Amino acid sequence: MGDGRLVTHDEALKMIDEHLGDKCYVGLLVERHDREHAENPVPVFHLIAELGNKLAPKPPRLDPGAGLYDVGTDSFHLPPLAGTIRARDNGLDFELADTVTLRIAWRGSPEVGDFKPDPKVEAWLRSVSEEEGSARTP
Repeated sequence: MGDGRLVTHDEALKMIDEHLGDKCYVGLLVERHDREHAENPVPVFHLIAELGNKLAPKPPRLDPGAGLYDVGTDSFHLPPLAGTIRARDNGLDFELADTVTLRIAWRGSPEVGDFKPDPKVEAWLRSVSEEEGSARTP
């Protein structure tokens, strides 16, 4: 924990807002006592789903410095937090303590990957699936 470009809380919220509607990752990462362990830091919890705005169509702000988002069916409030915020690897690290990081990441990050479905391919796959379904129906 500690690589990347430093960003302000406001910059971080703007970066997160750019990914509303995208598949995103939210996780609380904690370093193990044995810092040489292969899986370090380890997620205490994490979610991967579409990033939403509970206040839509308004901006996701309860006040100018706090965001209210949802990831799938779970919600989280992001007020200004103590610690450093770093932008790295298509995401943000909110370094809450020396060994604790809140990670929010999007497409292109190691957590989410690069896959973004092509709408034309999805439409074609749906049409093929529907044709197969109708061909099977007596």
